[in-house]
Amino acid sequence: MKIIIILILVGLVVVGVFALPGLTEAPLEVIDQENVPAETVGNDIALVEEGMEGEVRLTAVSKVGEGIVQVTGVAPGTWYFEANIRVAVEDTSGNTLGESGGMAKDEWMTVEDVEFSATIEYLKSSTRNGFIVVRNDNPSGLPENEKVAKFPIIFK
Repeated sequence: MKIIIILILVGLVVVGVFALPGLTEAPLEVIDQENVPAETVGNDIALVEEGMEGEVRLTAVSKVGEGIVQVTGVAPGTWYFEANIRVAVEDTSGNTLGESGGMAKDEWMTVEDVEFSATIEYLKSSTRNGFIVVRNDNPSGLPENEKVAKFPIIFK
């Protein structure tokens, strides 16, 4: 009986050792965005497909450091408030691994497309896939004013 208890405890320790690293920062792999053979763009995020989702387009996703990614893209001026747009890294379970306020690079008080840039620090995912999520800055907090664009990624 003691041997069974010891084996169970050892098993739990082994599982814990392998599960805890999932809570640390992790790199993502980057894949080319135009449905051509995967091409490494950086060493930390893999975009699964073309970087266009509705009105929003990602123009670059690149590794800045360990667990840090730089995202640039274009969104209509109506998605910004005070030149800010929200950008996050999420896993497929909907957990936010990192989030940052992206800043407009140009005049944002327009209905035209405006470039943005965001640097996001993120934690390692417990899932293989996830998303770069771009949300409009919605100061009203009203759900009917929320706009979201999700870009599939693969965690390395």
